[in-house]
Parts: sequence; C-alpha cells; structure tokens
Amino acid sequence: MSSPEGLGSVIRDAIQSAKELSAAAFIGYGVSTAAYGISIVQVYLYFRNYPKDNIFLKLTVAALWTLDTLSSIVNSHALYTLYVLNFNNLFADAHIPWSWPLGTAILATTNTTSLIFYGWQIWSVSRNFVVVGVILSLALVSCAAGLYLSVHLFLFPTIEALFEHTSWSMTTTIESTGLVCDITITSSLIYYLRSRKAAGVRSTQDMIASLIMHAMSRGIVTAVCITMLFILDVAFPNHFYWLPFYQLVGKLYVNSILASLNARTSVCGKGQLEVSTRSALRFMEFTSGSGSTPHSDPKTANSGADDGQKEFQVQLGMDSIHSESNRDVGIKSFPQIPPLRLNSSTIDIF
Repeated sequence: MSSPEGLGSVIRDAIQSAKELSAAAFIGYGVSTAAYGISIVQVYLYFRNYPKDNIFLKLTVAALWTLDTLSSIVNSHALYTLYVLNFNNLFADAHIPWSWPLGTAILATTNTTSLIFYGWQIWSVSRNFVVVGVILSLALVSCAAGLYLSVHLFLFPTIEALFEHTSWSMTTTIESTGLVCDITITSSLIYYLRSRKAAGVRSTQDMIASLIMHAMSRGIVTAVCITMLFILDVAFPNHFYWLPFYQLVGKLYVNSILASLNARTSVCGKGQLEVSTRSALRFMEFTSGSGSTPHSDPKTANSGADDGQKEFQVQLGMDSIHSESNRDVGIKSFPQIPPLRLNSSTIDIF
C-alpha cells in the first residue's frame, strides 16, 4: 500500500498541475479570443472593400475564417469541459476532452493553409521553384505531424499522453518546421520586394517599401510566437507554459493574411487605380524610353510626331507620373492589376 505521505504528494502534484493548466489555458484563451475578434473585423473589412477580388482569394479568406471560428469553438468546449463539467473531479480532468485533439487537427490545417498562401505569394513575385518547394515541403511536414498528433490524442486522450515522447516529438516537429518556414517566407518576401524596389519609379518604390515593412512586422510577430512556443516546449517539457502560444499561433497566421490583403488600399492609395488585386505583392513597372511597348505597332509609335505632344498620366494614390514626349510610355503589367484609367480610356490588364 502507498503511504499517506506518498498519496498526499501525488494529490498535491495533481492539484499543482491542474492549477498550472488552468492558468495557462485561461491566459491563452483570453488572448486568442481577442485575436479572433480582430479577425472578424478583418474579414468584414475585406469583403466590404474588395468585392471584385477573384474567387480564389475570397474562398481562401472564407476558409481561414471558418477554421479560425471552429478553433475558437473547440477551445471553448475543451475549457468548459475541464473547468465546468469536470469541476471538482480530478479523475475526469486526467482525461482530455475530444475537442482538444480536434483543435490540434484544425490548427494544423489552418497553419498549413496560411503557409501555402504565402508560398503562392512568393511564387507570384519570384517564380522560384526551389524557395516555393522548400516552403510547401515544410508546410506539408508540419501538417502531417499535426494530424498524426491529433490521431494519437484521440486514441490516448489523457493528460499524460501530452507529455509522452510521441507527442513531444510531433509538437517539436510542428514548431521547428513552422519556424523555419516562417523565416524563409519573411526573408524571401523582403528579398524579392527589395529587388523590385531598386528598379521601380518613386511611387512604386514607396509602395514596395511599405510592403517590406509589413512583411517584416508580420514575420516578426509570428516568428516570435512560434519561437516562444518551441523554447517553452523544449525547456519545460513537463509544464503547460507553452499553451498560450499554442492557442495564439493559428490566429496570428489568419490575422496576418487578412491584414496583408486589407492593407492594399492604404499602400496603393485611392485614385484612378482601383485596387482589387489578387495579391498585394505584384506591381507595375513603368519604363520610358525610345521605341514602343512590346505589343504596340511601330506605325502607332511614329504617329506621335504628327499628332503633337501627348500627355499620359497614371495616378497611383497621390503620386502621378507625367510624360510629355512624343514617345509612348511602356507599361509592363502583371496579371492581377485591375483595369487602369488612362485619360478617360480604359486599359484592361489581365
């Protein structure tokens, strides 16, 4: 038989563990709920301000918000089960509710969807198979580890299962691949945007500089969250200090994507340019020089001398670019730039 002292020590450890879990879950739930409220506002602003976005972006935003909502619901159910339904029942609290592993699967899906979206953005500006391949590979490895952990917790729904070697190895895999993927995404966005900034005109440079700052801030926030999650999980494997960051990381990914989409109007400004792009990362390059545009007729280019000087104005927010020569202004476009109004005539850019 166990001695009274040994039994008392076990009870004290169980109570201390329950208190630690309650404190970490309470902090994480409060912060993640606030982040979910922000995502609701972001989704509303997106669908109100960008009704002409393509169906791919709209479905991505809807899917991310749906996953974020489901994550909040299952987290609420898990906490309600632990602290209301199982109140004053330590034996029941030793078993995690079914919503916990389900939330793990939802979080893995949310993070993977976000990383794939950023990989698509990098592909839009770089066409680099290597970088995008690395991002997609890391995202899929993280997703597979998250789904495996979810199945494992469904099969072994106990608090002790959270600290087993299998669970620990899967969580560290998720965190490490997510951190490397996030650093790769941020550094790639900054690199390719800086390369475009060097060749652009002043107004384009200002827009790209704003996007670089946005990419840096997005990468820093999510990277710090994942880093803290990884450090606390590795340094304190028998504690729940990592739980608040675990509850928050998925919502940071969702909010970062929504913020990048909603920032297009503030970056590009309001004017004759109607901002409804598929990505905030592609821009036009305006080049002036001898000769005509790639698709222009040489006769059209030479007819400028007969018609006199022509003024072309392309307004980006508050900035304007004027050309008063008898040479055409070449416009190199990207697929997602919306129709552009040029002296009351419309150029369709696809």
